[in-house]
Parts: sequence; C-alpha cells; structure tokens
Amino acid sequence: MKKSFVMALILLLCIASVVVGIMLLRKESARPRRNALDRLASTFGNKFAKFEPGRGPSVGLVRIFGPITFRESQGLFEAYPRGALRTIREIRQLRKSRRVKAIVIEINSPGGTVGSVQEICHEIKLAQKAGKKVVASVADMAFSGGYYIASACDKIVANPGSLTGSIGVIIAAPDLEKLFNTIGIKFNVIKSGKLKDIAAYWRDMTDEERNLLQTLIMDCYQQFVTAVSKGRNIPIDKLLPLADGRIFSGTQALDNHLIDSLGTLDDAINLAAKLAGIKGKPNIIRPTVEPFERFFRFLDAKFGKTPSLRDMVMGECDSPVQYRANLGSAQAAYAYPTTSQQ
Repeated sequence: MKKSFVMALILLLCIASVVVGIMLLRKESARPRRNALDRLASTFGNKFAKFEPGRGPSVGLVRIFGPITFRESQGLFEAYPRGALRTIREIRQLRKSRRVKAIVIEINSPGGTVGSVQEICHEIKLAQKAGKKVVASVADMAFSGGYYIASACDKIVANPGSLTGSIGVIIAAPDLEKLFNTIGIKFNVIKSGKLKDIAAYWRDMTDEERNLLQTLIMDCYQQFVTAVSKGRNIPIDKLLPLADGRIFSGTQALDNHLIDSLGTLDDAINLAAKLAGIKGKPNIIRPTVEPFERFFRFLDAKFGKTPSLRDMVMGECDSPVQYRANLGSAQAAYAYPTTSQQ
C-alpha cells in the first residue's frame, strides 16, 4: 500500500512538472525579453518582483523569519536554498541593483547560530558601503541574533508590543547520564584527547569543560556587545546593564535607545525611502516564492523527516553556540526544524 502510494505521488509530480513547465514556457514566450537586471533578479530560488522600467528608485524587502542557521535544506522534499544563505543572496542582489536605494529587513526570529548571524551582518555592511540605507523592522520578535542583525542596520523600527533584546550567548548541553543508567545504556567512547567529547549528552560535564565553555561564551558575548555598541552608538558601560539576556517590549526598547522609533512595516519602508531621498511612494521589491517551492514545502510539511529528540535538543547540524533566546514562547513559535527566514 505504501509503495503504491509513493509511486502514485511520483507520477503526480512528473505530470505536474510537465504541465507547469509548459505554462512557464508559454508565459515566457509571450512577454518581451528581459534586461540583465531583471534576469539577475530571477536567479534560482531567489526570485524578486519584476524590475519594471520607469518605476524609479526602489526599496528592497528581505524577510528573516524563524531560527537563523546555515542549513541549506531541511527535508526530503526541500529543493530550494533556505536559511542564512538565502538571506545573504537576497541582500546581495539588492545591493547590486542600481534601482534599489534602500533595504528593509523584516525580522521575526528568536535568534540563531553565531556564524550565520555575523555573515548576514557582514552583507548588511557591504550594502551600506554601497550607499544603500538599511532599516530593520521588528515583527513579533527580534531576540538575540535577530537583534544583533537589527543593530547593524541604520535604523530600527518596532511595534509597541514587539519583543526584542535578549542580548547574550547560550550553549544548551543536555545531561542524560542518569536516564541512560536507569535504562541500562552505556557508551564506549574512544577519543584522541580528554576534551574531544566536551558537552557530551551521555555524561555529566566536568569543571574543566564548564570553565572552557564559559570562556568561549564570554568571547562570543563580547563580540555581541561590541557590535551592538557600535551599531547603536551606545557606550559599552551603559549597554552592559541591558545585555544580561533580558527582553524588552517595543516601548521599553525605545526608552533604552535599543530601537529608533515605534511603527509598522509600512512605517519602516517609508523611513527607508526617506533616508534614501526617494520622493513619493516608493516602489517595493519583494522576494517571491516560486510555485515549485511552495509545492515542495507543502510535501515536506506532510511527508518530510520528523526530527529526533536529539535533533530538537542539540540541533541536527547547527553550532551549539548560539545568539538565541531560550524562552518557551520563542521555542514554541518556531519549533525545530523551521529554519526558513523568507
């Protein structure tokens, strides 16, 4: 029964591919040839709204939704790039466009891995060096790594009830030794050095390991605080009391100079246009999701891989060192393995 269902599904996919392919070919042949900029905007997995001649200066919109990681794909049917790599590519495309004068980054994320967050910030800085104004818009939340990214922007706009902050670094290492002893599971570990299995979940952590990881955490924390201090122009001595992992509402963040103004996504877009000197209503270039991508996401949600307990606790291929909030609400809102941001 299961085999016949899989064969029927494959046949359905083949038929759908042929039909959609014919429709796309007819649509392509019916419209005029696109210029080089338009072709650039239509690269695989990163389509943007069409660049129409005569529309004037534009504001590009990039969305960072969910946990921020470098995971390229996350399931059996995931054929399109996702995660931080997609964000970086979208910002880069907007940076290279002469029509785009400003970029708005809408953030709704509990944070993510240190490396992915820092690479997105690097791409934002490149866009700023290219003369683009970059504004962050906080939706429900921009915790930890999400706020790290926001602080790299020229301005931050948040709703009064948006949650932000959680400046800090965390490593979550489960200790299942007592459980394994109870059910009679034993691990035979052969390692090249005493610290090779640091933070192993099958045993308790030693004092030496704890001290080493704390030193690592504080180094990454110092990078975080320094980046926010420079991005927000807040002296470190005034920032440190706010950087103990606490979270803020939009109004509290404004009072503490962690954001610039209260407002919606539309307010952030208008602010970006104003900073870029765009007169009148700006043309907005939004990332779009291709039909095939929507279809594969649907299939992955229905039939894709279910994460194991270890995946949910440790992360399948993510760094354990994360700029990420550890709130139950944040974890529930973005349950693993949702790593898409766009």
